[in-house]
Amino acid sequence: MFAAAGATVVLALAHPGRVAALVLLNTYYHWTPALRRPPAITLYSTPVIRNAARAIVRRRPDLDRRLYAWQVGKFIIDPELRAQLVRQLYERFLPARPAFWRLNDDLIPAVLTRRQRIPELRRFGPPVRAIFGADDRYLNPRVAANFAALFPRAELHLLEGAGHYVQVDQPQQLANFIVG
Repeated sequence: MFAAAGATVVLALAHPGRVAALVLLNTYYHWTPALRRPPAITLYSTPVIRNAARAIVRRRPDLDRRLYAWQVGKFIIDPELRAQLVRQLYERFLPARPAFWRLNDDLIPAVLTRRQRIPELRRFGPPVRAIFGADDRYLNPRVAANFAALFPRAELHLLEGAGHYVQVDQPQQLANFIVG
């Protein structure tokens, strides 16, 4: 979820000559004051609490499904799309949950240590398109602006009518920005 984009940035920094352009959706690289972790991410990334939460959802699949629907449902603005997609997304999420938990095990240390690499981001040569939902309450426009400012050749696009899942809320606008 969050850490995957960080891994993409790390890979791009390691091989900038092999990157024509970097397109990053609703993400961040390091901790910033405007950043708000979604409640489920907070639950699964906070030491001690995460172990209890994981034990509970393993024993209570109904609670796990409801927690997922509540959190992911907040990411999708359109109620009809939300009703249609959340169940499908949950079924696809289940096999990937161990990887999701591993990413969250490393989330807090990763975002704290990535600050050390900001000078590299400021020297990154390829163009960067940072695309965020203007209505995302977690990775909000302030987080988006802070993130884009890390790169010398960044374009920031805030998609109106899009929340955390820009690819669901505004797929055509997103496609237009990706192809440039």
